[in-house]
Amino acid sequence: MKKILLTAMALLTIASASAFGMYGADNSWIFFLIHGNQMRARMNQFGFTLGNGTIKGTFGFKANTGLNGQILSTGGKVNKNPLDATISGGIGYTSDAFGIGLGYNYTFANTGTINGGIDAHTPVITLNALNNNLRIAIPISISVKDNLDDAAVPETARRTKYLGISIPAQIRFYTGIDAFNYIRLEFNYGLNQYEGIDNALQRTAYQAQTIGFQLRLHFLNTIINNVTVNPFLRVDFASTIGAKGKTGVVFPGDTSYDGRLTSWAVNAWRMAGQGETGLEREVYDLKIIPSISLTVNSDFVNFVLEPGLGYRVQDDGIKGSKLTHSLYWQAYGEVYIRPTQDLEWYFEMDVNNGVPKAQGTSPIPVVFGANSGIHWYLPSLNPNAQ
Repeated sequence: MKKILLTAMALLTIASASAFGMYGADNSWIFFLIHGNQMRARMNQFGFTLGNGTIKGTFGFKANTGLNGQILSTGGKVNKNPLDATISGGIGYTSDAFGIGLGYNYTFANTGTINGGIDAHTPVITLNALNNNLRIAIPISISVKDNLDDAAVPETARRTKYLGISIPAQIRFYTGIDAFNYIRLEFNYGLNQYEGIDNALQRTAYQAQTIGFQLRLHFLNTIINNVTVNPFLRVDFASTIGAKGKTGVVFPGDTSYDGRLTSWAVNAWRMAGQGETGLEREVYDLKIIPSISLTVNSDFVNFVLEPGLGYRVQDDGIKGSKLTHSLYWQAYGEVYIRPTQDLEWYFEMDVNNGVPKAQGTSPIPVVFGANSGIHWYLPSLNPNAQ
């Protein structure tokens, strides 16, 4: 009876092509093919990954807020769509030689008075090779909408022909050589564009583009008194594209390390009009942060700590302004507590002094980012299991 039940569950998993999982419209898909069967319930996501060792599937939700967000809500909305989270589903094939996964995310953004909100569709492909030492994830988010504004805005003044694209791709490679053991590259591109009315009441094109990356080079991996020590160099870069001469440009570092525009942000810029000052050059934000990873593992608790101290330079692109130089620090940590090997409590925190301008009124130059939750590791849906 046990074998019959397991076989039926495995066949259902394969046939449905979605099973269960919990990946957002970003590079978190990089972990899909290496995750074992599990239920995950964190502050900002809930879902399952299930499979039989060869075929796996995923389905779940990830909050759009980035905090302990709700999945569905009807309160305070100007439209009837109750969704407040990204829905994700996917299927993957894994083997010792290679793995491939296909995923899809649907994100609805309740963007104020915008007509019905923004729908973003994100197909994803993930690839693993070299015994999972090479991992690639490429999500492409696309949003298209004819009219952004609702009936309250006169038809002649409505924003039209909206197009949003965001590509947060990632590559990770574990070399197996302690002297230079790990390479991680995150690449981000974002585009938002539409037609709208400028200050002179003329229809004009609005367009915003950003490009950014984070590169991490890990080296000299060694063990000192039961602590695994792995120094690394982290380089973060973000820049606008085509912002010269435009107004209303948001500085890339205001939103995240890469200033990524997402396909549901609806944040675009226009050329400066008469009497307005446009940017003289592209805006950019660069950080070079030598860091160190400290890891301690035991049967019940795992710690991963990453302090770093480095250099940051910013250019706001305004004529006559000078570069801003600063000493930049960050501290990141993960804690895994396992009373048994199948049940785990996870806690993550990121602390740094890269305070966005939007939060510049805070008297404390620190930004905390945290996540926490439960992982329940489930048995394989293998019909041959005893």
